[in-house]
Amino acid sequence: MIQIIGRFHPLILHLPIGILVLAFIMEWLSRKAKFAHLKLAVGISLHIGMWSAILAAISGYILSWEGGYEETLVNRHQWLGIATACSSIALVILHINRVKRIGKLLYFPTFIGLMIILMITGHLGGSLTHGSDFLSAPLTQEKEEAKSFSPVDRNNALIYQDVIFPIFKQKCTRCHNTSKRKGKLLMSTIDGLKKGGENGPFFISGNVSESLFLQRIHLPLDDKEHMPPKGKNQLTKKDIALLEWWIEEGAPFDKKLNEVESSENIKSILSEKFPDNSDVFAQPISQADDQDIIKIKENGINIQKLSEDLPFLTANLSHKKNLSKKTFQQLDKISDQLIEIDLNSSNINDELLRSLSNFPHLCKISLQKTEITNDGLIALEQLKFLQHLNLYKTNISNEAVESLSKMPQLRHLYVWETNFTDIGKLELLEKRPMIDVNTGVSIEIFGKSTLSPPEIIPQNELFIDSTLIELQSSFKDVNIYYTLDGTKPDSNSIKYISPFYIKNSREIQSLAMKENWISSDISSKTIAKARYKISKIELSSEPNEKYSANGPTSLIDLKKGKNDFNDGSWIGYQGRNFSVMLDLENKKPISSISIGSIEDTNSWIFYPKSIQISISTDGKNYQRIAQKSIPTALEPSASNTRNFIVNLLNEVNTRFIKVDVKSNLKNPSWHPNHDEPCWVFIDEIMIE
Repeated sequence: MIQIIGRFHPLILHLPIGILVLAFIMEWLSRKAKFAHLKLAVGISLHIGMWSAILAAISGYILSWEGGYEETLVNRHQWLGIATACSSIALVILHINRVKRIGKLLYFPTFIGLMIILMITGHLGGSLTHGSDFLSAPLTQEKEEAKSFSPVDRNNALIYQDVIFPIFKQKCTRCHNTSKRKGKLLMSTIDGLKKGGENGPFFISGNVSESLFLQRIHLPLDDKEHMPPKGKNQLTKKDIALLEWWIEEGAPFDKKLNEVESSENIKSILSEKFPDNSDVFAQPISQADDQDIIKIKENGINIQKLSEDLPFLTANLSHKKNLSKKTFQQLDKISDQLIEIDLNSSNINDELLRSLSNFPHLCKISLQKTEITNDGLIALEQLKFLQHLNLYKTNISNEAVESLSKMPQLRHLYVWETNFTDIGKLELLEKRPMIDVNTGVSIEIFGKSTLSPPEIIPQNELFIDSTLIELQSSFKDVNIYYTLDGTKPDSNSIKYISPFYIKNSREIQSLAMKENWISSDISSKTIAKARYKISKIELSSEPNEKYSANGPTSLIDLKKGKNDFNDGSWIGYQGRNFSVMLDLENKKPISSISIGSIEDTNSWIFYPKSIQISISTDGKNYQRIAQKSIPTALEPSASNTRNFIVNLLNEVNTRFIKVDVKSNLKNPSWHPNHDEPCWVFIDEIMIE
């Protein structure tokens, strides 16, 4: 029973901390006339705080009998806990006698002294529970990670120091250190591991099944003996494999990696931890400045971290048709950290490709569906870490062999639908036999594969009379089916034969199908018609100065904004709704209104939450006639534009139209900067 009372200490100790701090705040405030009524509550709070402090001191003293903690730290915490209880008793006595001279003189200074003692006692208690570095850990974590990333020569790496101890340090030593020896086990020193804990030896050399710590690791997560405890940072399968290997090899503390045998699985795991010097992950690269990354994102370039633990970054510039030297100059501040760049379907050309030589650690480059030629590849020869190169549907030929063979680390090459023939492939493999040259998909090898969605290519996404629509697939001999009313297509839908015209606003959806292939996802694009010319346009409020384009007339100039919110075509608002008033000059029949918008979640830009349409006969009194709700993005996405069509139930005659654009106002809960004010952008409003 006494032991149970001691174990109530972690629960009881929070009471005096909270109650006495609250009493101090009320005492401080009650000295002002506005909060004088709080004086009545101070006395009650002090009495409750005093008794809870006494109970905390008693239970803490009993808990200390169990041992397992650093003695000096326990003694300091214990005596300060007793001092807290005694000070609270003295404070209650002074509060009762606060009208007397001694009470007036000592009451508040004693209260301040109690707060200081309480903070120090709490800090020492936290150090006992979580380790002496608990408070400083967030401040030193980045430095420790930077140190841990320093490359280690595999030939000189020590099994325990460089492989095993880092696992213990990350997953175990917070509860088994010199300050806190849970189970009387010390794991921060070799002597502590050899000595073991209250349950016996920590391990048995050469015997995995009888080693206590491995038995505890393999227990079910809900088992109270499982280690690390549920809720703590758990060991990975790779961690466990390394620990078992260490025990099988006799648990050596002074051997090097090259002095012991290891299986193929262990070799694979170790190669990740100790890559050779030709691997980019072995390079001593520091973290990029977060402000530099934010600034690049604000300029419309999607930058992502490869991992929170590593400094490497990826850049997505796919489908951008306005790339220039200035675009790549913006990436100069992260040139060391950039290891992957996606230029798929962009306007990259041989001249611009030379800019990539400024990014020495690039490992993967996607250039599919671009105008790159053999000459452009010369610029990539000096990228000594380049491993993946996608040249699908580009203008390269067998002449590219000379440049490709000079890329020292190239391992994966994709040359579908190019002029790079089997002759070129054989020639390249003679020079570089380790390169995997991928010229297409073999059903015999891979079985059924998934088709990519068809590409919907309009002659004009915004049109006045009619526009030509073309559907393209990346694969040969596929059947494309499409719909024009926003419904999902299937094999019973319209089959695409050749380009066709549309004369009204349409939401086109399409998919690709082929025998022995899995049908593609559905592609979608909204094509909008401007039936009427808008004679006058007004905004309910001024947009952000940086994103005001050429004023309200930018919304009716039939110039669609690009996939870059900085291109000068977009009107943007942050953290607020707005309205657009349109005047057709005369009454005209209308059936739908379309609004163009852009979404770039990394830049805090989201599509509108809803669009509401109202009409008026006098331009003053409006009646709502239609509304379209738009789902909020549920995950990060690259920059993309859409036209939203709001169809009316019935055609109406009107002159004045009001478009209310409702924003999400704040970034959603999944966003890294959730609850911060988000943006909404529009570019073109068209009436049919």
